[in-house]
Amino acid sequence: ALPLLAVPAGCMLTTLLFFHAHRFLIPSIPFFLVFAGNGILFMWNYFKQKHFRITVKPLIIFLLLLLLSNHNLFRTHTVRWAQENFNAGSFYFSRQNYDAAKQYFEKSLSYDESYTPALLNLASTYIQTQRYEEGLTDFLQMYRASKTAQWPIPYGITQLLFASGNLEEAERWGIKICQNYPDQPECYNLLGSIYFSQSDFPHAEEILRKGISRFPHASQLFSNLGSVLLREKKYPEAIQVLTDALAKTTSYPEPFYLLGTAYYESGDYASAQKIMEQAAASFDGYPDMWFLLTQVYIRTNQHARADIACNYLYKLTSPDKAVVLQLAQRFSSLKQYKYAQQFAEQAVKLGIPETEIEYLLPSPSNTDR
Repeated sequence: ALPLLAVPAGCMLTTLLFFHAHRFLIPSIPFFLVFAGNGILFMWNYFKQKHFRITVKPLIIFLLLLLLSNHNLFRTHTVRWAQENFNAGSFYFSRQNYDAAKQYFEKSLSYDESYTPALLNLASTYIQTQRYEEGLTDFLQMYRASKTAQWPIPYGITQLLFASGNLEEAERWGIKICQNYPDQPECYNLLGSIYFSQSDFPHAEEILRKGISRFPHASQLFSNLGSVLLREKKYPEAIQVLTDALAKTTSYPEPFYLLGTAYYESGDYASAQKIMEQAAASFDGYPDMWFLLTQVYIRTNQHARADIACNYLYKLTSPDKAVVLQLAQRFSSLKQYKYAQQFAEQAVKLGIPETEIEYLLPSPSNTDR
Protein backbone atom coordinates (compact mmCIF):
# COMPACT_ATOMS: atom_id res chain seq x y z
CA ALA A 1 0.00 0.00 0.00
CA LEU A 2 2.85 2.43 0.71
CA PRO A 3 3.94 2.83 -2.95
CA LEU A 4 0.35 3.67 -3.82
CA LEU A 5 0.38 6.56 -1.33
CA ALA A 6 3.04 8.34 -3.38
CA VAL A 7 0.49 9.27 -6.07
CA PRO A 8 -2.05 11.23 -3.98
CA ALA A 9 0.65 12.51 -1.61
CA GLY A 10 2.74 13.83 -4.50
CA CYS A 11 -0.30 15.40 -6.13
CA MET A 12 -1.31 17.12 -2.91
CA LEU A 13 2.20 18.32 -2.11
CA THR A 14 2.56 19.85 -5.55
CA THR A 15 -0.88 21.42 -5.22
CA LEU A 16 0.06 23.01 -1.89
CA LEU A 17 3.32 24.38 -3.24
CA PHE A 18 1.56 26.01 -6.18
CA PHE A 19 -1.24 27.27 -3.96
CA HIS A 20 1.04 28.94 -1.42
CA ALA A 21 3.66 30.17 -3.86
CA HIS A 22 1.37 31.59 -6.51
CA ARG A 23 -2.00 32.19 -4.88
CA PHE A 24 -3.92 31.11 -7.96
CA LEU A 25 -2.11 33.31 -10.41
CA ILE A 26 -3.33 32.41 -13.90
CA PRO A 27 -0.24 30.31 -14.87
CA SER A 28 -0.67 28.12 -11.77
CA ILE A 29 -4.37 27.31 -12.25
CA PRO A 30 -3.91 24.44 -14.80
CA PHE A 31 -1.29 22.80 -12.57
CA PHE A 32 -3.51 23.19 -9.54
CA LEU A 33 -6.46 21.57 -11.32
CA VAL A 34 -4.42 18.69 -12.73
CA PHE A 35 -2.58 17.74 -9.56
CA ALA A 36 -5.47 18.31 -7.18
CA GLY A 37 -7.80 16.43 -9.52
CA ASN A 38 -5.46 13.45 -9.70
CA GLY A 39 -5.18 13.27 -5.94
CA ILE A 40 -8.94 13.53 -5.40
CA LEU A 41 -9.76 10.91 -8.06
CA PHE A 42 -7.17 8.51 -6.67
CA MET A 43 -8.64 8.81 -3.18
CA TRP A 44 -12.20 8.51 -4.48
CA ASN A 45 -11.31 5.11 -5.94
CA TYR A 46 -10.23 3.98 -2.49
CA PHE A 47 -13.48 5.16 -0.97
CA LYS A 48 -15.47 3.51 -3.72
CA GLN A 49 -13.65 0.21 -3.20
CA LYS A 50 -14.10 0.48 0.60
CA HIS A 51 -10.35 0.46 1.24
CA PHE A 52 -10.72 2.75 4.21
CA ARG A 53 -7.48 1.82 5.94
CA ILE A 54 -5.41 2.79 2.95
CA THR A 55 -7.47 5.96 2.42
CA VAL A 56 -6.73 7.30 5.91
CA LYS A 57 -2.99 7.41 5.26
CA PRO A 58 -3.01 9.91 2.38
CA LEU A 59 -5.48 12.02 4.37
CA ILE A 60 -3.06 12.15 7.29
CA ILE A 61 -0.18 12.95 4.95
CA PHE A 62 -2.28 15.69 3.34
CA LEU A 63 -2.96 17.32 6.72
CA LEU A 64 0.69 17.08 7.75
CA LEU A 65 1.76 18.69 4.48
CA LEU A 66 -0.79 21.43 5.00
CA LEU A 67 0.60 22.22 8.46
CA LEU A 68 4.15 22.03 7.15
CA SER A 69 3.46 24.40 4.29
CA ASN A 70 2.00 27.01 6.63
CA HIS A 71 5.29 27.09 8.54
CA ASN A 72 7.05 28.29 5.38
CA LEU A 73 9.75 25.65 5.78
CA PHE A 74 10.67 25.80 2.12
CA ARG A 75 10.09 29.59 1.93
CA THR A 76 7.69 29.06 -0.96
CA HIS A 77 5.44 31.95 0.05
CA THR A 78 7.81 34.40 1.78
CA VAL A 79 7.21 37.05 -0.87
CA ARG A 80 3.45 36.59 -0.60
CA TRP A 81 3.45 37.03 3.16
CA ALA A 82 5.63 40.14 2.87
CA GLN A 83 3.19 41.53 0.30
CA GLU A 84 0.08 40.69 2.33
CA ASN A 85 1.41 42.30 5.51
CA PHE A 86 2.43 45.35 3.50
CA ASN A 87 -1.09 45.57 2.06
CA ALA A 88 -2.56 45.42 5.56
CA GLY A 89 -0.16 48.14 6.72
CA SER A 90 -1.09 50.32 3.76
CA PHE A 91 -4.78 49.90 4.64
CA TYR A 92 -4.19 51.20 8.17
CA PHE A 93 -1.81 53.91 6.93
CA SER A 94 -4.48 55.30 4.59
CA ARG A 95 -6.82 55.50 7.59
CA GLN A 96 -4.17 57.24 9.71
CA ASN A 97 -3.90 54.34 12.15
CA TYR A 98 -0.13 54.64 12.15
CA ASP A 99 0.61 52.31 15.07
CA ALA A 100 -1.17 49.40 13.38
CA ALA A 101 0.44 50.32 10.06
CA LYS A 102 3.90 50.27 11.63
CA GLN A 103 3.31 46.80 13.10
CA TYR A 104 2.34 45.38 9.72
CA PHE A 105 5.23 47.04 7.87
CA GLU A 106 7.65 45.61 10.42
CA LYS A 107 6.02 42.19 10.07
CA SER A 108 6.38 42.46 6.30
CA LEU A 109 10.09 43.17 6.73
CA SER A 110 10.44 40.18 9.05
CA TYR A 111 9.67 38.00 6.02
CA ASP A 112 11.68 40.03 3.51
CA GLU A 113 14.05 42.58 5.06
CA SER A 114 14.74 44.20 1.69
CA TYR A 115 11.09 44.66 0.67
CA THR A 116 11.21 48.18 -0.77
CA PRO A 117 7.55 49.28 -0.37
CA ALA A 118 7.53 48.29 3.32
CA LEU A 119 10.79 50.16 4.00
CA LEU A 120 9.53 53.32 2.31
CA ASN A 121 6.19 53.25 4.10
CA LEU A 122 7.80 52.49 7.45
CA ALA A 123 9.86 55.68 7.12
CA SER A 124 6.69 57.59 6.17
CA THR A 125 4.97 56.22 9.28
CA TYR A 126 7.72 57.57 11.54
CA ILE A 127 7.48 60.94 9.77
CA GLN A 128 3.68 61.13 10.05
CA THR A 129 3.87 60.44 13.79
CA GLN A 130 6.90 62.76 14.22
CA ARG A 131 8.88 59.96 15.87
CA TYR A 132 12.07 61.03 14.14
CA GLU A 133 14.59 59.82 16.73
CA GLU A 134 12.98 56.39 16.95
CA GLY A 135 12.87 56.15 13.18
CA LEU A 136 16.50 57.19 12.79
CA THR A 137 17.59 54.66 15.40
CA ASP A 138 15.64 51.92 13.61
CA PHE A 139 16.91 52.75 10.12
CA LEU A 140 20.52 53.34 11.21
CA GLN A 141 20.45 49.93 12.89
CA MET A 142 19.24 48.34 9.65
CA TYR A 143 21.88 50.28 7.71
CA ARG A 144 24.73 49.08 9.94
CA ALA A 145 23.46 45.49 10.01
CA SER A 146 23.23 45.24 6.22
CA LYS A 147 26.41 44.47 4.29
CA THR A 148 24.90 45.85 1.08
CA ALA A 149 22.19 48.26 2.22
CA GLN A 150 19.19 48.50 -0.10
CA TRP A 151 18.60 52.06 -1.29
CA PRO A 152 15.35 52.57 0.72
CA ILE A 153 17.30 52.33 4.00
CA PRO A 154 19.67 55.32 3.50
CA TYR A 155 16.84 57.04 1.62
CA GLY A 156 14.64 56.62 4.71
CA ILE A 157 17.43 58.01 6.92
CA THR A 158 17.66 61.07 4.66
CA GLN A 159 13.88 61.55 4.75
CA LEU A 160 13.83 61.39 8.55
CA LEU A 161 16.72 63.86 8.88
CA PHE A 162 14.99 66.22 6.46
CA ALA A 163 11.62 65.96 8.22
CA SER A 164 13.23 66.54 11.62
CA GLY A 165 14.85 69.77 10.40
CA ASN A 166 18.43 68.53 10.47
CA LEU A 167 19.11 69.97 7.02
CA GLU A 168 22.90 69.82 7.16
CA GLU A 169 22.94 66.08 7.83
CA ALA A 170 20.05 65.53 5.42
CA GLU A 171 22.04 67.25 2.67
CA ARG A 172 25.10 65.11 3.42
CA TRP A 173 23.06 61.91 3.24
CA GLY A 174 21.21 63.17 0.16
CA ILE A 175 24.48 63.67 -1.71
CA LYS A 176 25.59 60.21 -0.59
CA ILE A 177 22.47 58.41 -1.85
CA CYS A 178 22.65 60.18 -5.21
CA GLN A 179 26.25 59.01 -5.56
CA ASN A 180 25.67 55.46 -4.33
CA TYR A 181 22.27 54.84 -5.96
CA PRO A 182 22.30 56.84 -9.22
CA ASP A 183 19.67 54.52 -10.71
CA GLN A 184 16.92 55.75 -8.34
CA PRO A 185 15.08 58.94 -9.41
CA GLU A 186 13.63 59.31 -5.90
CA CYS A 187 17.11 60.16 -4.60
CA TYR A 188 17.42 63.15 -6.94
CA ASN A 189 13.93 64.33 -5.99
CA LEU A 190 14.75 64.18 -2.29
CA LEU A 191 18.07 66.00 -2.57
CA GLY A 192 16.42 68.63 -4.77
CA SER A 193 13.75 69.14 -2.09
CA ILE A 194 16.44 69.55 0.58
CA TYR A 195 18.19 72.24 -1.46
CA PHE A 196 14.83 73.89 -2.22
CA SER A 197 13.94 74.08 1.48
CA GLN A 198 17.20 75.97 2.08
CA SER A 199 16.44 78.36 -0.82
CA ASP A 200 19.52 76.98 -2.56
CA PHE A 201 17.78 77.08 -5.92
CA PRO A 202 20.88 76.81 -8.16
CA HIS A 203 21.91 73.51 -6.54
CA ALA A 204 18.30 72.27 -6.55
CA GLU A 205 18.05 73.04 -10.27
CA GLU A 206 21.39 71.37 -10.95
CA ILE A 207 20.55 68.08 -9.19
CA LEU A 208 17.06 67.89 -10.70
CA ARG A 209 18.38 68.49 -14.21
CA LYS A 210 20.94 65.77 -13.59
CA GLY A 211 18.12 63.43 -12.56
CA ILE A 212 16.10 64.33 -15.65
CA SER A 213 19.09 63.59 -17.89
CA ARG A 214 19.16 60.07 -16.42
CA PHE A 215 15.39 59.58 -16.16
CA PRO A 216 13.68 61.53 -18.97
CA HIS A 217 10.31 59.90 -18.18
CA ALA A 218 10.21 60.63 -14.42
CA SER A 219 7.41 63.21 -14.29
CA GLN A 220 8.00 64.11 -10.61
CA LEU A 221 11.49 65.35 -11.45
CA PHE A 222 9.96 67.70 -14.02
CA SER A 223 7.36 68.97 -11.55
CA ASN A 224 9.99 69.64 -8.88
CA LEU A 225 12.23 71.40 -11.38
CA GLY A 226 9.25 73.51 -12.44
CA SER A 227 8.78 74.58 -8.80
CA VAL A 228 12.42 75.62 -8.58
CA LEU A 229 12.25 77.61 -11.82
CA LEU A 230 9.11 79.36 -10.58
CA ARG A 231 10.92 80.48 -7.43
CA GLU A 232 13.77 81.74 -9.61
CA LYS A 233 11.17 83.57 -11.75
CA LYS A 234 12.40 81.79 -14.88
CA TYR A 235 8.89 81.62 -16.29
CA PRO A 236 9.58 80.58 -19.93
CA GLU A 237 11.79 77.70 -18.74
CA ALA A 238 9.26 76.72 -16.07
CA ILE A 239 6.44 76.66 -18.63
CA GLN A 240 8.48 74.45 -20.96
CA VAL A 241 9.49 72.02 -18.20
CA LEU A 242 5.95 71.74 -16.79
CA THR A 243 4.48 71.30 -20.27
CA ASP A 244 6.91 68.39 -20.68
CA ALA A 245 5.73 67.01 -17.33
CA LEU A 246 2.11 67.04 -18.50
CA ALA A 247 3.13 65.36 -21.75
CA LYS A 248 4.33 62.44 -19.65
CA THR A 249 1.36 62.14 -17.30
CA THR A 250 -1.92 63.90 -16.58
CA SER A 251 -2.75 61.74 -13.57
CA TYR A 252 -1.71 64.24 -10.90
CA PRO A 253 -2.91 67.79 -10.16
CA GLU A 254 0.48 69.25 -9.20
CA PRO A 255 1.87 69.82 -12.74
CA PHE A 256 -1.40 71.51 -13.77
CA TYR A 257 -1.28 73.81 -10.75
CA LEU A 258 2.38 74.71 -11.26
CA LEU A 259 1.90 75.35 -14.97
CA GLY A 260 -1.15 77.51 -14.24
CA THR A 261 0.93 79.42 -11.68
CA ALA A 262 3.72 79.95 -14.21
CA TYR A 263 1.28 81.37 -16.75
CA TYR A 264 -0.42 83.51 -14.09
CA GLU A 265 2.79 84.99 -12.70
CA SER A 266 4.09 85.68 -16.21
CA GLY A 267 0.90 87.61 -17.00
CA ASP A 268 -0.58 85.14 -19.49
CA TYR A 269 -3.99 84.95 -17.83
CA ALA A 270 -5.75 83.37 -20.81
CA SER A 271 -3.38 80.38 -20.80
CA ALA A 272 -3.60 80.18 -17.01
CA GLN A 273 -7.41 80.08 -17.18
CA LYS A 274 -7.36 77.41 -19.87
CA ILE A 275 -5.02 75.07 -18.01
CA MET A 276 -6.72 75.59 -14.63
CA GLU A 277 -10.21 74.97 -16.01
CA GLN A 278 -8.90 71.81 -17.65
CA ALA A 279 -7.45 70.72 -14.31
CA ALA A 280 -10.64 71.62 -12.40
CA ALA A 281 -12.60 69.20 -14.57
CA SER A 282 -10.35 66.33 -13.45
CA PHE A 283 -9.16 67.28 -9.96
CA ASP A 284 -11.92 69.07 -8.09
CA GLY A 285 -10.50 68.36 -4.63
CA TYR A 286 -7.32 70.43 -4.83
CA PRO A 287 -7.81 73.70 -2.85
CA ASP A 288 -4.75 75.55 -4.19
CA MET A 289 -5.99 75.04 -7.72
CA TRP A 290 -9.38 76.62 -6.95
CA PHE A 291 -7.68 79.52 -5.17
CA LEU A 292 -5.53 80.18 -8.23
CA LEU A 293 -8.53 79.89 -10.54
CA THR A 294 -10.34 82.48 -8.40
CA GLN A 295 -7.36 84.82 -8.80
CA VAL A 296 -7.36 84.34 -12.56
CA TYR A 297 -11.05 85.26 -12.77
CA ILE A 298 -10.51 88.33 -10.56
CA ARG A 299 -7.58 89.53 -12.69
CA THR A 300 -9.65 89.14 -15.87
CA ASN A 301 -12.71 90.87 -14.34
CA GLN A 302 -14.84 87.72 -14.47
CA HIS A 303 -16.33 88.41 -11.04
CA ALA A 304 -19.33 86.09 -11.38
CA ARG A 305 -17.01 83.18 -12.16
CA ALA A 306 -14.72 84.24 -9.32
CA ASP A 307 -17.69 84.05 -6.93
CA ILE A 308 -18.56 80.55 -8.17
CA ALA A 309 -14.96 79.34 -7.85
CA CYS A 310 -14.62 80.84 -4.37
CA ASN A 311 -17.91 79.30 -3.23
CA TYR A 312 -16.72 75.90 -4.42
CA LEU A 313 -13.44 76.46 -2.58
CA TYR A 314 -15.45 77.33 0.53
CA LYS A 315 -17.51 74.12 0.33
CA LEU A 316 -14.36 72.10 -0.28
CA THR A 317 -12.45 73.43 2.73
CA SER A 318 -15.13 74.58 5.21
CA PRO A 319 -14.71 71.62 7.63
CA ASP A 320 -10.94 72.19 8.00
CA LYS A 321 -10.20 74.96 10.50
CA ALA A 322 -6.52 75.37 9.61
CA VAL A 323 -7.13 75.55 5.86
CA VAL A 324 -10.05 77.98 6.27
CA LEU A 325 -7.91 80.32 8.39
CA GLN A 326 -5.06 80.11 5.89
CA LEU A 327 -7.38 81.00 3.00
CA ALA A 328 -8.79 83.95 4.96
CA GLN A 329 -5.23 85.17 5.45
CA ARG A 330 -4.35 84.71 1.77
CA PHE A 331 -7.40 86.61 0.53
CA SER A 332 -6.79 89.34 3.11
CA SER A 333 -3.14 89.73 2.07
CA LEU A 334 -4.38 90.37 -1.48
CA LYS A 335 -6.92 92.91 -0.14
CA GLN A 336 -9.79 90.77 -1.39
CA TYR A 337 -11.78 91.41 1.77
CA LYS A 338 -15.10 90.13 0.46
CA TYR A 339 -13.70 86.61 0.21
CA ALA A 340 -11.53 87.01 3.30
CA GLN A 341 -14.65 87.79 5.34
CA GLN A 342 -16.42 84.67 4.04
CA PHE A 343 -13.60 82.43 5.26
CA ALA A 344 -13.02 84.42 8.46
CA GLU A 345 -16.65 83.94 9.49
CA GLN A 346 -16.34 80.21 8.89
CA ALA A 347 -13.14 80.15 10.95
CA VAL A 348 -15.05 81.67 13.88
CA LYS A 349 -17.76 79.02 13.51
CA LEU A 350 -15.05 76.36 13.69
CA GLY A 351 -13.80 77.72 17.01
CA ILE A 352 -11.11 80.27 16.19
CA PRO A 353 -11.45 83.33 18.50
CA GLU A 354 -12.55 86.52 16.78
CA THR A 355 -9.57 88.34 18.29
CA GLU A 356 -7.28 86.18 16.12
CA ILE A 357 -8.93 87.19 12.86
CA GLU A 358 -9.81 90.85 13.44
CA TYR A 359 -6.70 91.99 11.60
CA LEU A 360 -7.89 90.21 8.45
CA LEU A 361 -10.70 92.75 7.96
CA PRO A 362 -9.21 96.19 8.69
CA SER A 363 -12.40 98.18 8.17
CA PRO A 364 -16.00 97.69 6.99
CA SER A 365 -15.28 99.77 3.92
CA ASN A 366 -12.68 97.32 2.64
CA THR A 367 -15.09 94.97 0.95
CA ASP A 368 -14.21 95.51 -2.68
CA ARG A 369 -12.35 92.92 -4.63
